Amino acid sequence: MLRFKIDYKHIITEITLVTVGILIAIQIDTWYNERVEQQEIDKYLISIQEEFEIEMIWQKDNKMYFLKQQRQMLDQLSRWLINQEKDSLPWIIAYSGTLKSNYGVDFYDFPILDEFIQLDYLNKIQDDSLRLWLKEYNKIQGYAEVAWNHTVERTNNIITPFLVKNFTYMDIFDSRTEKTDAVIIPKNLRKNYKILYDNPEFLNIVALKTETVDNDIFVLEDAIESFNHILRNIKRYNKEKSPKSWNVKEEFGENNQSASTQ
Repeated sequence: MLRFKIDYKHIITEITLVTVGILIAIQIDTWYNERVEQQEIDKYLISIQEEFEIEMIWQKDNKMYFLKQQRQMLDQLSRWLINQEKDSLPWIIAYSGTLKSNYGVDFYDFPILDEFIQLDYLNKIQDDSLRLWLKEYNKIQGYAEVAWNHTVERTNNIITPFLVKNFTYMDIFDSRTEKTDAVIIPKNLRKNYKILYDNPEFLNIVALKTETVDNDIFVLEDAIESFNHILRNIKRYNKEKSPKSWNVKEEFGENNQSASTQ
């Protein structure tokens, strides 16, 4: 009967080599996947930078512009009422339409960043400063939603009922058609606007709307300031990741500037 001598040392060595090989393969695979994922994160951040630049222009040039225009109209309304300027009645009627308008921000439009967060890439950004600033994004969206709901609630529950009660609504409705404009409203169906000068509730409504618009402006200014911090960090990160492309952009910008001056 044949007897085989088992070489335990050789078996252990083989098992060890196989195990080490598997661990090395897993490590290489993990490293490769993390590298691919990081490249994907970097591509997203380039798109997110462009998204921030576009959205900030929109918020500054449109949203903030309309809010400040509305604020000026409300200031003028208050002056006409407080100074009892009776000859300004047609303008009071015209400007009162702004009381029912809401120009605040209900949300900020960052679809690429929203997708980035949903993919859980935010927590995988290696730059601590950028990661922390981007985490402020959800807070900013939350503040905007709260402010917007507050504005809409005041408009719907307090301001609009007052306007319906005290105004001929067709006089302040913005979206009138040509056919509606041509209609002559009988005198008995029109409101008596002269009593607005003696109506303290009207002045209170103007003051309430002014406070609401001030709050909308504050929320938007705070958001724009935070977005500026985020954008600066994204630009810094992208520049550090791909300095060559940034040098080309800077040279292109300088050439364009010099060409425009010539």
